[in-house]
Amino acid sequence: MSAPRAVFSRDYLLLLAAVFGALSNYAPLLSVVPLWAAQGGAGGGAVGAVTGVMMGATVVTQLAMRPLLRALSLRRMVAVGALVMGLATPAYLLSTAIGPVLAVSALRGAGFALVVVAGAALVSELVADTHLSRGTGFFGLAAGLPNVAMLPLGVLVAQQVGFLPVVVGTTLLALVAVPLALGLSTDEPRGRQVRAVDLSSPPSPHPATPAPADPAPADPAPADPSEATTAPTLTVHPPLGPLVAPAVVFLATALGLGAALTFLPLAVPVAGTASVALLVLSVAMIVGRVGAGALGDGRGPGALLLPGVLLSGGGMLGVALAAGAAGSPWTASPTVTVLLAVVGAGLFGLGFGAVQNDSLVVILRRSGRGGHGTASTVWNIAYDGGTGLGAVIVGAVLVGTGYGWAFGATAVGILLVAPVARRLAVRSR
Repeated sequence: MSAPRAVFSRDYLLLLAAVFGALSNYAPLLSVVPLWAAQGGAGGGAVGAVTGVMMGATVVTQLAMRPLLRALSLRRMVAVGALVMGLATPAYLLSTAIGPVLAVSALRGAGFALVVVAGAALVSELVADTHLSRGTGFFGLAAGLPNVAMLPLGVLVAQQVGFLPVVVGTTLLALVAVPLALGLSTDEPRGRQVRAVDLSSPPSPHPATPAPADPAPADPAPADPSEATTAPTLTVHPPLGPLVAPAVVFLATALGLGAALTFLPLAVPVAGTASVALLVLSVAMIVGRVGAGALGDGRGPGALLLPGVLLSGGGMLGVALAAGAAGSPWTASPTVTVLLAVVGAGLFGLGFGAVQNDSLVVILRRSGRGGHGTASTVWNIAYDGGTGLGAVIVGAVLVGTGYGWAFGATAVGILLVAPVARRLAVRSR
């Protein structure tokens, strides 16, 4: 691939557009597909499996990047990922049976992994080192905006108009990303070593910091938006033990995210409430992460984990009360349900964003400069795996208890890691 250029080059803008299109397929269907499965008669456990299977396929694909990167160049990997997502999406309309829905979701999860890993790696190929912080930031924005705009819009259209417009729209957005990715004027030869970052989540406000790439040919390990890379150096594989505690804290909060994205539209069916709550949650996640980044340097790594966990758990309790009120005959006004859902989602989003940022900082610090590849893999697995597990667990619990108790159990699960978060803050001082 030719030498990296300034931030807003033609190729970089094409990459941003391609990633925005592909992730505009991913984000709205996180909540819409569970609605589709529920309409077909799927119970809570089966509905939860929709998100669980998709995120499981994402994690498995992330772990299989080595052979994939030997077979495909980065731009072709983005194109293939978007193509898989786009071609698979219309298949949802063929059946509401849970088997076909899970199969389609697994395909889309694999495509999603290809887009975010290869797309993030392309940033460091297309942007000069002197502009890499800005480049990763704008890439993260392009990857995060679909969560803010498309996720609540997809739920609203599905509930008020129908599923067909959502499926058609998300299919077209993913397919448009294919020629955009292939339109990149440069490409790296197969087997070339690349520098990679993973920006599938909203951007971090931190300046980019060096993160060495793996010395194996074409084997970028996904990392966070705040982690840009410089010249390749030997990667040290740090012991996993010190990374477990911060990963567990992040995974616990990600359980709540998976639960909310999958079941909030079903648990709180008051017209428009789920869309507003998901919009507030998505915006609050970004605000929480940006705020944690701004405060974290002065307070030290891990200092915001405990406040983030408490906010996340408290917000999830609010969502639990909203779900309980929505299904209870004693609720006098839907206003109570709406307020509980929106405020709870907002508090959860703020806390999740803080934990998202601070857990990454702790994991990176504990891994050392040569171990960022391993650290970023652990962090991403906690994110995607926690999101999938949250949907599966809540789906299983609500079968015998109802939405209110299931969300309440999720809140308790989040709060149980508060002592771990507190110890991490103390040890990081």
